[in-house]
Amino acid sequence: MIGDILHRSHEHDYIKPADFVTIFEPFLGKHNLVLSEGAEHDRARKMIHPAFYFNNLKVMISIMVEQTNKGIDEFLSSFNNQQTVDLQKEFNTLTLSIMVSSAFVAAAIEYQTMRMINQVPLLAKLPICQKHIIDQIIADRREGRSAKHALTFIFAGHETTSSLMIWISYILMTNNNVLRACQEEVDRIFSNGTQITYEHLTELNLLIPVDTTIIIDIYQLHRRAEFWHRPLEFDYTRWLRDPITGLKPKLSHPFSYLPFGAGPRNCIGQNFAMLEAKVILASLIQRCNFELEPGQKIIPDIMVNMQSKYGLRAKISRR
Repeated sequence: MIGDILHRSHEHDYIKPADFVTIFEPFLGKHNLVLSEGAEHDRARKMIHPAFYFNNLKVMISIMVEQTNKGIDEFLSSFNNQQTVDLQKEFNTLTLSIMVSSAFVAAAIEYQTMRMINQVPLLAKLPICQKHIIDQIIADRREGRSAKHALTFIFAGHETTSSLMIWISYILMTNNNVLRACQEEVDRIFSNGTQITYEHLTELNLLIPVDTTIIIDIYQLHRRAEFWHRPLEFDYTRWLRDPITGLKPKLSHPFSYLPFGAGPRNCIGQNFAMLEAKVILASLIQRCNFELEPGQKIIPDIMVNMQSKYGLRAKISRR
């Protein structure tokens, strides 16, 4: 059924439910990739898609590296080895700075407005005035549509990668063998403080009633034993390419792994997000040691993204 819902040939059979639109339209507006449907969505996606071509994303790596190093410098200088830092807040700030500094948003938002954006609450809890702020910044854009697209990118792009980095950090701090493997890999590729570049990063028959709201439970899908060997175990080796053929491992089902969705409405920024996460992770491992603060409660809180309900506190020190 998941394959039928996400397949391109059934694109127009499924639309966003009314309550979803009601929640997000007040601060995202109508004309954006998240809420638009049909021909309007197709036009917007075709217009925006070139910004995410890999050749364009490669240019953004230097921005990701610069912003990541600035972020690392700031919290290494702000916290001594005995203090703890909430990684959830730090990653939210870092990914927001990368998003706003990157080319496809910078074209719509002047770089110096970064401080203005940082002063508002996290975009997942935006008041309606946030859209007005973005509209003012991009007043020269016709009918405000560029503002809505820019806000969509910031909303969808920074907190998702931030959540990814939070849980990667948690995995590393609770699995020493995984952390050591990552450190060895980073040290091998980025020896002697080598600057990170793109070249381094590459080393069912069921009738559904009309108006039914369909929610794909990705959390459970990614933990089903019929699709995954040892489904509850974090095993990074399951994603490694074959050392002989160089091919990626084949999924047991084409729709068994959906971190970015699938089909014609999959995440347009998935390549950007993966590059950003690799840059941040490699930079952190290259320059920092981090240790989980003992005794804290790590409780997944699932809303738009899955975050840690009480943040993720850790001691950060120079490596």
